[in-house]
Amino acid sequence: MSSIVLFGPPGAGKGTQAERMIDATGLPQVSTGDMLRAAVKAGTPTGLEAKGFMEAGQLVPDSVIIDLIKDRILESDAKNGVMFDGFPRTIPQAEALEQITAVTHVIAIEVPDERIVERICGRYSCAGCGSVYHDTFNPVPADGCACGNWEEKRRADDNEETVSSRLSAYHQQTSPLADWYRSKGIFHAVNGDRAIDEITVDILNALKVWGGILGSQNKRRRKVKIDRRQAAMNSQLHLVELIVGRKEDDSVIVQSSIRHLVRISRRHRLPVPESVRHLYCKKCLISFIHGENVRTRISGGQRIVTCLSCANIRRFGGGPKFHRKQQNR
Repeated sequence: MSSIVLFGPPGAGKGTQAERMIDATGLPQVSTGDMLRAAVKAGTPTGLEAKGFMEAGQLVPDSVIIDLIKDRILESDAKNGVMFDGFPRTIPQAEALEQITAVTHVIAIEVPDERIVERICGRYSCAGCGSVYHDTFNPVPADGCACGNWEEKRRADDNEETVSSRLSAYHQQTSPLADWYRSKGIFHAVNGDRAIDEITVDILNALKVWGGILGSQNKRRRKVKIDRRQAAMNSQLHLVELIVGRKEDDSVIVQSSIRHLVRISRRHRLPVPESVRHLYCKKCLISFIHGENVRTRISGGQRIVTCLSCANIRRFGGGPKFHRKQQNR
């Protein structure tokens, strides 16, 4: 099991990149803040312990956070690792995390402080619907918000003084941690002051270079694809039984089975079983009923089937392919 650590200053775009990393790797995102709230709400032993510290206005100790992480990585979706967002923040936390799971990739999104201040201080939202806007990057339309109930809302702490203070605390806290991970050879800094897609490419390149995660995820995806193909083949067999064993009063079921069989075959690129190919029209997909909607004749060793509904003609047997098969048997 191998995990990723993603960190960066507030406003660096971690949320956007985290979503893309989840899609690329299949690893679940682990946020200690979300886990704390969920554990408290669920009333777990660890959650109750954390609740006591939170209600007393104290920071939750590292030991409690580590216990939460231990419980989280035992869940089935974390068997290949997880992606930590905002944790660890200190070297002691990183050392404790190292005892639980192997961290093989550390991605740090770096953005100049002045750009962070611009990003955060320029953002605001619509009080009516919650849509987010920005003074520079995404200003509200001239006619107001699309909800029709436009009222500007800005967070009180989205000001230059507060943001600068938060950035200073972030640098003091994470700088030693970055050096610690850099000494292990798993640290990769990404320039976050660029287009979103360019940042994503750099992150995914780093994951591929340091190998492991994407490779294992690709193997898992191949297994899922094989399992789906096998399930499709099983569905084909079931539908073939319905079509071949058809009765006169089951015409609706047979017609539906034929359409479903063809749909599955096309979606999974599977051949339609030979035993049913002559029982329906390949063009209009109607179920053949001899004497009503199909005409069959034999010519030159071939069975020629004509659909009387759409005039499509199919030939079975005879021809070069048929004779080659006979010779190979």
